Amino acid sequence: MRNPKDASAHARLGNQYALQKRWIEAIAAYRTSMALGLSDRAIFISLIKAYIGFGQIGIAKVLLEKNRAMFGNPFSEEADSILLKLKKHEPISLTNFNHNRYFRLKTIADHITKLYDRTNVSVLDIGGGDGALSLFLPDSHYVLAEPNVNGLSIDAFPEKSFDVVVACHVLEHIPVPERDKFLEGMLSKARDYVILLNPFYQPEGFDEERLKLIIEITNSSWAKEHLDCTLPTLDEIKAFASGRNCKIRTFPNGSMATTLAFVYLEHYASLAVRKKELKKINNFYNTLMYDKLTNPLLPTAYIIEINIS
Repeated sequence: MRNPKDASAHARLGNQYALQKRWIEAIAAYRTSMALGLSDRAIFISLIKAYIGFGQIGIAKVLLEKNRAMFGNPFSEEADSILLKLKKHEPISLTNFNHNRYFRLKTIADHITKLYDRTNVSVLDIGGGDGALSLFLPDSHYVLAEPNVNGLSIDAFPEKSFDVVVACHVLEHIPVPERDKFLEGMLSKARDYVILLNPFYQPEGFDEERLKLIIEITNSSWAKEHLDCTLPTLDEIKAFASGRNCKIRTFPNGSMATTLAFVYLEHYASLAVRKKELKKINNFYNTLMYDKLTNPLLPTAYIIEINIS
């Protein structure tokens, strides 16, 4: 992307994803485009259609009514044709997501929601991959900064550009000598909070043995990076925040045992071509077990809230 801050370019990227029916990426691209300033009728229609494509019917209906009021009759005509399409689509729940991914994204979204008593919070998602966090924050001004995907890096924005800057499972993939620089960049762009969610070194977590076993069985690249880069420690993050006069809060997140079990469950379900059964298991854990799965003695990760306001 020649100009990563060109809102229209992100809309075009969203259109390319939509043609491939890669709806999560399309939604994140359209949302990023809108947060960067694009607000014409076409982008709203594209976003609504992407939500329909992904099966997020409730959000699509809310956006239809919002924008019918905003754009009046020209939008109403197109809205009516979209409503006909809505009737032919079955709604899809985010609880069908892979449990480990759902747990971390919903945790971040819930945390941000608790911090603010308004809905239009501006969020910069650093290294957010396909931008799935946007699905959990439908009312935010969401921007995905993923240089290898949309050309946007943290350096593209002036200081204090966003209410919240987030990095989910990113810090542990950054080499140790570069971590302070990465965190400094996050601090510089945030007005209120920096939020991290990622695994940390735990003396009783058998990190090396656990990661080597995952690599041996699944050949996961993420586990190789965890091992190569080494996991950060809570003390390092606390020292970083303290050295910059920032308040910090830490919260244990998830259960190492459950997370590890789902790594293997997903791997073997894929080998056995059992996607439907896996979806049912994910749905069960993501709905009935979501608020019962954090083990403070051996959590999967920690959510870190750095308050800079």
